[in-house]
Amino acid sequence: MGITFSMRIGRPVQELMVRAREAAWQLAQELGRTPAESDITRHLGVSADELRHPRRAGPADRARARHERRGRALALEDRR
Repeated sequence: MGITFSMRIGRPVQELMVRAREAAWQLAQELGRTPAESDITRHLGVSADELRHPRRAGPADRARARHERRGRALALEDRR
């Protein structure tokens, strides 16, 4: 069995992830193309590093959530 790491994403980071997704959609509509990272950072008024952090954490958090759901499902099966 491999080593797993649990990582909680704080509320401000979660909120920035939501704002970035919404900004990307809005900018795509306005620009008629997929917005560049610089478009999104300018729109949100954040640095590229601030934007990259939640984007890196997002996939890890989703993978952790899937892993936890699978673990709960297996635990329920074991009880049967």
